[in-house]
Amino acid sequence: MKKDWVLPLILGSIILIILSLSLFAYISKTNDEKNKLYLDDYIKENQLHVKGELSRDTIPYYQKGNKSQPVTLHVAEGDEIEVGKPLFSYESSDSVQAQKVLDLEIDNKLIEKDQKEGQLLEREQRLQNNNNNETLKAEINWLENEIRKIDNDLDILNIKSDELTNKIDRQTIKAPKKGKVLQINQQQLAKHTLVNQNEPIMIIGSEKIKIKGQVNRDTALQMKKDQVMKFKLDDKETEGKIISVKQKIDGERIYFEYEASVDVDNPYYIGQKIKGSIKHNTVNNIWIPKSYVKEKKNKKKTEYYVQKVYGKDVNEEKVVVNGATKDALLITKGLTTIDELKKYE
Repeated sequence: MKKDWVLPLILGSIILIILSLSLFAYISKTNDEKNKLYLDDYIKENQLHVKGELSRDTIPYYQKGNKSQPVTLHVAEGDEIEVGKPLFSYESSDSVQAQKVLDLEIDNKLIEKDQKEGQLLEREQRLQNNNNNETLKAEINWLENEIRKIDNDLDILNIKSDELTNKIDRQTIKAPKKGKVLQINQQQLAKHTLVNQNEPIMIIGSEKIKIKGQVNRDTALQMKKDQVMKFKLDDKETEGKIISVKQKIDGERIYFEYEASVDVDNPYYIGQKIKGSIKHNTVNNIWIPKSYVKEKKNKKKTEYYVQKVYGKDVNEEKVVVNGATKDALLITKGLTTIDELKKYE
């Protein structure tokens, strides 16, 4: 009877020991894997996650109040504009009309001069064959005097035109960048006599739609110009490129703002919120968790090391660090995609 329960007990104990050893081996292997970093997989899978919004840079223009007449518009709503394109002017309609009159006078004088020069050339050619013709000589002398008078008149007209152009130019608002006239507020234009101008008369938008968003300092440090940013728009994967990452100050608040270009032209998407991801690591610009890097200081400088795994062997090798966040270090030299790193204890 005693032997009937001893054998099952021994077998159960053996099975329990085997299961415990297997579990211990599995846990040890799992923990060992958790303490390793396969750089090829890490570069492909590790990403920055950011939020943003599709937007367009806009510039509102307000007219000066307390004016007897509204500004003169040089563009219409929807117009595409280039840098330096006149948008509107504060000059009176009298100035505009005066400029048109001057331009017309100058054109007429130029036509008259061209006619007189043609007549002069014709008489000079005839005089070559009849050198003693006093009538031709008198006509040539008269034509030369007339051309000199026209030149004097043109000089005066051009001076007046330049003065008027400069006067108008000083009162003309021009586009600072390439873009589009998004809105013209005709109702506000009609309120030119009011001292306080509460609404813009015109809104200019940037040429292209962008993505804008705010990120924390650590994320900003890991973002670079031309990094590819992927996000979904109408369930379709779309790409953009980082244009800039800048520190901003709003009173006592300091934050970081990024901009990304995007191949989207439809203004329907302006205001659309997006969630984007950026694969920011490359073999020569890789952010490694600090737990995989060891810092060694000496009198002259600080050096950095990682533990590289070669089969069952682990070698400590020097790397170059060129940046740091709270949790990671930027390694720019000393690693390859085939490297496998072991975490420091």
